[in-house]
Amino acid sequence: KYLEKVDARVRDAGFEPIDSANRRLYAAMTMYLDETVGALVSAMKTKDMWLDTLVIFTSDNGGPIYEPGAANNYPLKGGKYSDWEGGIRTNAFVSGGFVPMTRRGSTHTGVVSIADWYGVVCELAGVDQHDAAAAKANVWLKAQGLPLLHPVDSLSQWQHIVDGTNGRPDTLYVSNKAVLKYPYKLVAGDQVYSMWSGQLYPNCSTIADIATRGPALPLLDEIHLFGKLLDLGLPKSKIDTIMDIEQCGDGKLFNVEEDPTEQKDLSSDPQYADILSELREDLASFNRGMFQPDRGAPVMESCWAAMKVGGYYGPFVAHEDFYTPVELTPKQIENNKIAKADLDFVEKTLLPNRTKQVEWFTAQVGDLTRLLDGDAFDKCLKPPALVV
Repeated sequence: KYLEKVDARVRDAGFEPIDSANRRLYAAMTMYLDETVGALVSAMKTKDMWLDTLVIFTSDNGGPIYEPGAANNYPLKGGKYSDWEGGIRTNAFVSGGFVPMTRRGSTHTGVVSIADWYGVVCELAGVDQHDAAAAKANVWLKAQGLPLLHPVDSLSQWQHIVDGTNGRPDTLYVSNKAVLKYPYKLVAGDQVYSMWSGQLYPNCSTIADIATRGPALPLLDEIHLFGKLLDLGLPKSKIDTIMDIEQCGDGKLFNVEEDPTEQKDLSSDPQYADILSELREDLASFNRGMFQPDRGAPVMESCWAAMKVGGYYGPFVAHEDFYTPVELTPKQIENNKIAKADLDFVEKTLLPNRTKQVEWFTAQVGDLTRLLDGDAFDKCLKPPALVV
């Protein structure tokens, strides 16, 4: 139904049909989401709830521009998994009767992190965002000489949104490879999907060129099997090409207010030397304070514990009094018998022998080079004679 609606809308607008099957599906899902949200809004208005409602619509990252992601962040550079604007500058809006009349229909230009919505909701609900449980745990962690849990990294932005002011004028930690002190942004390290897509993307050309130009499946160079990196036999130069990796070293500098598409690197311009040095030091400082505890190694005990409670993962160390007793259904009992046989094979045969792991994986998955074939993830909808 929605695929047909997309086709009709494109046709009625006088455009050529979408020629990527994934892009067509992406458009249909977005249309469905739009209508669903519209139905919720109508229902709240019917029940006289709208005037007391605040709707926050946001995203955790930019669209995935690799196949089969099929997103398009035009005209921004990059997408999901990268620190370019296409990966972090997401669409967001607030709506509802709670929004002041003076701000409706306006655009907020301040910097807002996705973490800040937690602070907004806490403030409006009259709840303290302080994590008391973490503070209590820190007493024990400190006594053991272990890394401490950081405070909640959220800033209530509601008043800044209402007033139209920037609530984050200081340096914002984006990732271990990027920081933002608006309007200046530092992007460092190796960045995947360092490309600009066109307005009509992906398309049949995208699908045909994946094996030679990308953008290929994410983390192609970081596939792990039983916790260890799996070598796919691809040379680094090939991975760099098909994952559109740009090497940014200690950091490239951009003014994302004047240059939101990140075309002009300012890092070699002497007049920006001070802000470049400041942001590089800020990034290094943030990274020194990252919470990176020893998370241990995978153990079979977690699987055995999950089987006893219907297949749900949870605590498996000193967990005797944690779970409510579960009466398994006959089907769950049968599934556990099958799972136990599989897990016994993993524990006794695969885990001790890397060669066996690779042989088993290859037999299950087949030829991994198929990950580079565009038609493995998308379909060109143009008849062959029309593909250019």
